[in-house]
Amino acid sequence: HAQSALLGRWKSTDNDGYIEVYKAGAKYYGRLLNQPMEGGKPKLDTKNPNASLRTKPLHGTNIIAGFEEAGGNEFENG
Repeated sequence: HAQSALLGRWKSTDNDGYIEVYKAGAKYYGRLLNQPMEGGKPKLDTKNPNASLRTKPLHGTNIIAGFEEAGGNEFENG
């Protein structure tokens, strides 16, 4: 089974960080690899809808979740 071209490290469009796309089971996920800083401190996930996660640093946070291959380099359901 061939590995998807989606997997790997991708530079953000504003060139200030990287996203690592990985596969777990049949689904694809992406997490922030860099540590965004704000005022000399790690930037927190302040906009998370789950209030208990708003004090968590963004580094390592999944920002892509649950995508599935739909064929022809298309992904869906994420």
